[in-house]
Amino acid sequence: METNGLGSALGIADQASALRERLASLSAEGTQSESSEAREAATEFEAYLIKVLLGEMRKTLSGDALGGGQSNDGYQSLMDDALARYAARAGGIGLADQLIGQWERRG
Repeated sequence: METNGLGSALGIADQASALRERLASLSAEGTQSESSEAREAATEFEAYLIKVLLGEMRKTLSGDALGGGQSNDGYQSLMDDALARYAARAGGIGLADQLIGQWERRG
């Protein structure tokens, strides 16, 4: 994960661009599984955003949940990724629903 806010913002922009491209390709294909694929793409984007938020929030803490040290950075990132994916699949912060609603209104 990036250590500065600019890197995080650029990562989010890249993920948003990838989501737009994926949704555009789904619209062009017109497949039956379009809705489930759009939901999956939106949920993946929401999970990525939650992971970025967790990382930024973690920077404000004085301690480390795994005990600290450089060797734990990788494990912390894996834990954040798993937590973010679980949260997004469980409804997350509602971003995936908003993205799908917006996509359906435009489609």
